[in-house]
Amino acid sequence: MLNQTHYDLLRIYANELEKENTLLMAVGFSFADEHLLDITKRALRNPTLKLIIMCFNREEAIRISDVFESFSNVKCIHNGDDPQPFSDFVSFLDGVHTPVGGH
Repeated sequence: MLNQTHYDLLRIYANELEKENTLLMAVGFSFADEHLLDITKRALRNPTLKLIIMCFNREEAIRISDVFESFSNVKCIHNGDDPQPFSDFVSFLDGVHTPVGGH
């Protein structure tokens, strides 16, 4: 039963990422799980999917950026030297907002 539940959750995750104009925000996730990484990479072929990854530090942002280097729809955000990393996040969100119904 546990395996069936796990499979169902992975299928739901993959299906949600395939939808138009989906935004996935990852906080505190290393993408070390190969199953989730493979599903996520496959879904990133959907050009309307945006993945924002909030990284703990600059080194982690570099590592994860390397993992997703072939995808232009992934953004890693970290504190780095910027005392207000949230401003980067808000700026990025302004760029991904797609009005519903063209308004």
